[in-house]
Amino acid sequence: MIPLSYTAILGGTVTLIGTSTNLIVNGQYQTLTGEPGFSLFSITAVGLPVAIAGFLFMWLFFPKLLPDRTQGQVFSNVREFTLEVSIAPDGPLVGKTIEQAGLRHLLCSVCT
Repeated sequence: MIPLSYTAILGGTVTLIGTSTNLIVNGQYQTLTGEPGFSLFSITAVGLPVAIAGFLFMWLFFPKLLPDRTQGQVFSNVREFTLEVSIAPDGPLVGKTIEQAGLRHLLCSVCT
């Protein structure tokens, strides 16, 4: 999800309405100078090279910098998760393994 987030941020640098920050800067510019402000694509001359450089950086370096999510590693499957449960000291699960307690293959009722 990190590349998707960065792509959205870089895409926002290309037009005036791309990010709220661009709109705030435009409003401050209008207030301080009294001029009409920027047009929709007036920041594209600066934003497009920055966006292209950012995309190239992500394409070249993110595969090496971000963690490898191949099978067999912890959290490689986003549908699997770790769960920690506390049981009462006098409860029916005390002294039982996960398998003996019948908790090994529980089905998720909201997942299906």
